[in-house]
Amino acid sequence: MKALIPIAMLFLIACANEPEIEQINPLQAEKEQLNQSLVNAQHNLAEREAYLAKLNDQMDALLPKLDLATNTEEKVELQKKMEFIGERISAYENSVAQLQSALKTEERKAREVKDDLQVAMDALADQEAEIELLVFELQNDGEHIAELQRHLDELEMRENITAKINAERLVAIGSKDELVEEGLIARKGLPLFRRTELKLDEAKNVDWKTIDMRAVNRIPMYSKEASVHSEHPNTSFDFSADEEGMLTLEINDPMEFWSLSKCLVIEIE
Repeated sequence: MKALIPIAMLFLIACANEPEIEQINPLQAEKEQLNQSLVNAQHNLAEREAYLAKLNDQMDALLPKLDLATNTEEKVELQKKMEFIGERISAYENSVAQLQSALKTEERKAREVKDDLQVAMDALADQEAEIELLVFELQNDGEHIAELQRHLDELEMRENITAKINAERLVAIGSKDELVEEGLIARKGLPLFRRTELKLDEAKNVDWKTIDMRAVNRIPMYSKEASVHSEHPNTSFDFSADEEGMLTLEINDPMEFWSLSKCLVIEIE
């Protein structure tokens, strides 16, 4: 499973595009506005050029009539019409020239905006490519981190298992006869001078109870009498009794208590 990119890093990557996007959006809006202005200007110019052509046709049509006119009044009337049409032609020629100049200006602005927009789009594409590479590298780093984390988890699990094993201690509690039968203790000497010796190395078929020395500090005896056969510092433990006189082994210092032996053998009555 690929490691997830941290949310903060994703936020930074997303923010990296914001300057370019903030630059592109207004440029795109300006480009659209200029394109619409160009369309309108081209339409107006076409209309005025068409009307100018119509006026020129009217002027061309009046010139032969003026040459053929014999009546002075008719000539004057024709000249007035031609002067009026000439003024209109001049006005429309000036208007067309202004529109053509404005159209060139709009076309130049449109080209500049188009070029600026292309530069911004190219910069955004380059930045997106860099971000894609960064994401790829982060994913690879994430996989390496995840693999390292798995190794650390395995190591921690092994350490926990090792610590648990190292903390395991064996406890055997029973009557004298039970402990003798299991081979944990042996009676030595004559009846009047008989003593009990611990035989951990020779014990077989012992019903050991396993405890964790880190967690167990009290062991109930369920007996009113108890004696410890295994070797433990005297200062590291005590016996306490409840209201009925039942004893409980109280381990005061686990490290000291288990320093001499990992096995606890207790004889009860």
